Formats: sequence, structure tokens, C-alpha cells
Amino acid sequence: MNTPIYVVSGFLESGKTMLLNQLLSRSEWQSAKVGVVQFEMGETVLQGCVKSLMFSMEQTMSQPELVAEQMAGLIASERPDALWIEWNGMVAMEQLYKLLNASVLKGKCSLKGMLLVGHAEMLPNLLGRTGPALLSQVAECDCIAMRGQIDRRLKAQLKRLNPGVKLLQFDAYEAIQRQLTKEREHAGSRLSLTFLLLAGIYLLVKAVLNAIGIPADTIVNIFLGIILQAVPFLLIGVLLSSVLQILVPQRLIERYFPKSIGMGMLFAVLGGFLFPVCDCASIPVFKGLLRKGVPLPAAVTFMLVTPVINPWVIVSTYYAFSGDLFIVASRICFGIITAIFIGTTYIIWPAGDNLFRETRYEEILCSCGFYEDTTDGKLKERFWVVMRHAQATFFDVGKYLVIGTFVSAILQVINIQNTLGVYQGAGAVVVMMCLAFALSLCSSSDAIVARSFLSQFSLGAIMGFIVFGPMMDIKNVLLLSSSFSKHFIIRLLLTTFGVCFGVVYLLSKMGGM
Repeated sequence: MNTPIYVVSGFLESGKTMLLNQLLSRSEWQSAKVGVVQFEMGETVLQGCVKSLMFSMEQTMSQPELVAEQMAGLIASERPDALWIEWNGMVAMEQLYKLLNASVLKGKCSLKGMLLVGHAEMLPNLLGRTGPALLSQVAECDCIAMRGQIDRRLKAQLKRLNPGVKLLQFDAYEAIQRQLTKEREHAGSRLSLTFLLLAGIYLLVKAVLNAIGIPADTIVNIFLGIILQAVPFLLIGVLLSSVLQILVPQRLIERYFPKSIGMGMLFAVLGGFLFPVCDCASIPVFKGLLRKGVPLPAAVTFMLVTPVINPWVIVSTYYAFSGDLFIVASRICFGIITAIFIGTTYIIWPAGDNLFRETRYEEILCSCGFYEDTTDGKLKERFWVVMRHAQATFFDVGKYLVIGTFVSAILQVINIQNTLGVYQGAGAVVVMMCLAFALSLCSSSDAIVARSFLSQFSLGAIMGFIVFGPMMDIKNVLLLSSSFSKHFIIRLLLTTFGVCFGVVYLLSKMGGM
């Protein structure tokens, strides 16, 4: 008999034991034989339990074989209809998987559902401040039972870590029971259903497009051609960014960043060449620099220039434009000049003191749900966080790449020049800058998408796309809005657009682009 296992995890005093007793008191479990294993010393689960085991965190980590043997003994002696595990919030899910995969338990039990219990007021402060443990529990659970009101920001943060997680109130026992005990969908089945759905949508859209004279197959061919080239650069880019972001403490950058405006702006440009980070990392570092007393002009320069001229962006641009060093050098120069000019505007017209907005989420490192304090801990734990961070970032920005590539393919097929009537000049630069803002591509792969527009737009307009896009787009504005005032964001957006347009248009005209 293969015993189903249900896991309830969360930190001490989160209410795990109380919730577990409530669930086991429901009619569904009244006639069932239930075994309980608790991985922390505390209140014992009594409701409907035929036998229970209790282990301390020290036992779990130091004697996993003994723990697994006792769990196997419980299953063999009691033959429970289900085994409920109350898991310690300080221990990563990897340790539980090791226990369940132990030789003495193989073939005797299988994981059916996982529930995380938390408090809406405390969870934002716990995420990332306990190493990878809570991050892994959020990422692996089927649902979260929350005490208190789940606000929009916390919901978004949890969804980034686990897009499929169900967020339920602590006392929604029936919904929690239903979510936990339903059969987990097999990954292969989900992939097959997704493929069939996409195939059906494609056939339907293809028929409509062909009927109005737009070749759907051409769009698909262009889309695949661009995406297959861009994805490797995006993947390597987020890996490099994640390694730097997790393994190099933000405080190290802040400590050595000059506090004078002139030296700070010079350091910002030089630093841009050294740090392979995307805007997901540059914006939180920008906030940290301001907190450490770095002048706003220098911090703004660093935030804007880094995603444009970092080493991996240079490599991807070189590849995208077939080794054309003129285009690579132009992107670097345009990016540096634009960032310095924007930083200078904050010297001439200071921004004032109302930069930050009050928020409980100021310690969040980036939009994917990871925090500065995850740089602490053992190398193995930090490696896990790097992988989790890279995964979350890849899928977070990957959707923008897919959408952007698809839009690019459509615009090429319908001949956007004839539609908009802009071939070159100021209008083309504005259109491409607006397109870059809307598509929100990652700077590690945007050059490949930009190259696909070369047959329709001037090189100057392409420069507007690959210089302005990494500095300011929709996802950047959303990330800034979590910590900064609307007044500051609006000014930064308009200043960046205006300065970038002026630099790109004038220099491209002078260079004959």
C-alpha cells in the first residue's frame, strides 16, 4: 500500500498545529487512520491521530536515516490511510525530499499535497531572511493558508515565486482540504494540454490571418528564427546576473561607491562595464546606493547605464549585428552619454527629499522575490538561491521576450513602414523608443529583436530601441513604484525619454545613421 503524504509547513507560532487539528477534525478524516510526523518540538497533534512522531530540527538534519526508519516503522505498523507531516519552517524542502526518497521509504509513500501556513504581516519580513528555506516552501507548495489580509504586493510576490499557488484564508478549511487532497497534475499531462491548446489557437488564428491576406506561416518562421537566437543569450544573461546578485553582497558595492558626485558618476560608468546585471538588479542596487548616501546623480547614472553597457549586453549586441563593431560602439557611447546627461539634470535641478514612498517591502531585492540577505549562508544554500533566482527571473522576463518577438514578427509581415508612414528621422526614433518601452525586453536579448527591424527602420531608430529600452520600460516603472514616489518616477521617465531621444537623434544624424 502506497501511503499518501500531506505536508503542512510554516514557521513556529504560524498556526500549523491548530490548522492541522482543524483539518483532521473534518468529516473526511473522521473514519480514517491518520499518522502524524512533526518536525519541531511543540504542541502535539491529537485529533484523529492513530500514532504520531516528533523530531527536533537537529535530529532532522543530523540523523536523517534514523528519522526515515521511524517513519517507515510507523507506516508498517499502523498502515495509516494518510500520513500528515508538520514541517519546520527553518528547513528547506530539499531535506524533506531526501527523507521521502530514502531507501526504507521508497515505494511505501508518495507526496500528494503541500500547504504553507503564514501570517500576512510577518511573511514579507521572513521571506529571504531565513536562507532558502521559506523560499523553497513557497515555491513548492500547492496552497498558502494566510492569517490576515493578503495585500496586492504580497500576492504578487508569492505568485512570482510560485505562479500556480492558491492563496486562501486561514479559516477556509473546506477550500484548503479540497486543494490539498486533489490529485496533483502531472507535468507531462499539463505540457500536453498546453501544446494541444496552443496548436488549436494557432490553427484558428492561421485561418483568420490567411483570410485577411496575412501569411501566418511567415510570422511563425520569423518568430522562431528570432526566439531561438535570443533565448540562449537571455538564459546566460540571467544566470550571470543571478550569480553576481546573490553571491556578491550589495553592501560591498555600496561601501566602495564614491560619495562625491564627479567620482561617483565616473565610477558608475566604469562599474557598468564590470557588472553583468539586468535592470532587475540595477534598480534595487540604485535604491541601496541612495540609502548609503551616494549622490542621486551618480546613483541614477549607475542604474541607467549598467543594463546598456554591461559585458554580456556587449556580447549579445556583437552577435546580433554580425560582429559590426560600429553598432556595438554606438550603443555603448549612446548609453554612456545619455546616462551622464540624465544624471547631470539632477545636479542642475535637484529632486528634493521626497524620493521614497513608505512601504513594508523596502527590503525586497527584486521583482522575482529574492532578498539581499540571501547572500549569507553556506555555499550550497547560496547556489540553490542562485538557481531559484535565475529560474524566477528567466520566466519573469521570458514572457516579455516571447511577446516582443511575436510583435516584431507581425510588424515585419504587415510592413509597419506603410502602416505608420515613418521610415527614418525623428518619427522613427520615437516609434521605436515607444515600442521598446511597451515590449519590456531584457537587455541581454533585445539586440536580436532589434536587428529584425533593420529592414524597416533606420539604424538611428534601432539605436533608440536598444538604448532607451533597458533604461526605462513597463517592468522598470513597476519595480521603481514599489519604493519610489510617483513624482520621482514620472520625472525620471520623462527625462530619460527626452534625453535619450535628443542624444540618439542628434548623434545618429551626425553619424549618418
